[in-house]
Amino acid sequence: MKISVVMTTYNGEKYIYEQMKSIYEQTRQADEVIICDDCSVDRTAEIIRGFIGRYRLKHWKLIVNTQNKGWRRNFIEAIGMSSGTHIFFSDQDDVWYIDKIDIMMKCMERDPKIQCLSGRMVTIDKDGEVFEGKNAFSAGSGSEALIEYPCSENFNTITLLGCTMCITRSLADLVLQINVKEFGHDAQCCRLGVLLDGTYTLDRPVIKYRLHSGNTSGVVSGVSFGSATLQKRIQDIEKNIVWLEALLKNASTERFIDKEKENLVRKTIEFQTLRKIFLKKRSIIPYLKLIRYRKYYAGLSMYVGDFAYAFHINKISGNVLWRIRNRNRE
Repeated sequence: MKISVVMTTYNGEKYIYEQMKSIYEQTRQADEVIICDDCSVDRTAEIIRGFIGRYRLKHWKLIVNTQNKGWRRNFIEAIGMSSGTHIFFSDQDDVWYIDKIDIMMKCMERDPKIQCLSGRMVTIDKDGEVFEGKNAFSAGSGSEALIEYPCSENFNTITLLGCTMCITRSLADLVLQINVKEFGHDAQCCRLGVLLDGTYTLDRPVIKYRLHSGNTSGVVSGVSFGSATLQKRIQDIEKNIVWLEALLKNASTERFIDKEKENLVRKTIEFQTLRKIFLKKRSIIPYLKLIRYRKYYAGLSMYVGDFAYAFHINKISGNVLWRIRNRNRE
């Protein structure tokens, strides 16, 4: 088996060295590390070149883009440059546990059904201290159990962070074949993996995930539930529809999912299209029609969230939902 690590960077000079060191020091080494820099204007590329030169890393490769691609396209195209049978994704500002590759590869070697494996994470702040604010991610129980994501009507709401993932070559090739470069690679991988009955989470932290003001994902320690904009919600739905349609087109010709799952994708496109109509027109009729698709939502909060965004009460609703969730945890 050949292990690839794919990292993308953009103006990451503050944390990039620490991240590269955590990859370099893995107890099980990667066979190749591909780093695609998206036209950084700081010292990121210089630091990467210096690190590669210092440790004489012939199997590490830095590609500096000739034009800015954005993180989504940059990641998808970086995947296409990899050659491993298993591919790990890396952000530029986290820290990997020293045995991340080893523990995740052992899981995938034991169970060939796994197409997309994610791990838990410990959330840290800009200074590397454990972060326990409202956007801290779950570190799990440490049980090391494998948690499967069964295929159901809400498969398209599953969101796992790419920086915790390892995927198979076959899954990577499907993502490249579908060829939608403006929809996040991590969402594509985990949701496509669910359709293939192969998405799992290892209940064990594998990285220290850093929250800070420069996160390209927009998930920072100061962001609250419901703090995005209506326009962004609509744009995300539109990108999702483009991906679902491309997925359906490929599935219909290549037959990598069965007819039942093809129909599930079709119904999901109908659901997302109706959501878009409601959010754009803010008419109560399409919103009531969405009740028929209640199983396609991640939960009641997502359904209520559409209403809140449409009528610009999302921040208030988000704070209420956060307080309710916190009480339920206590």
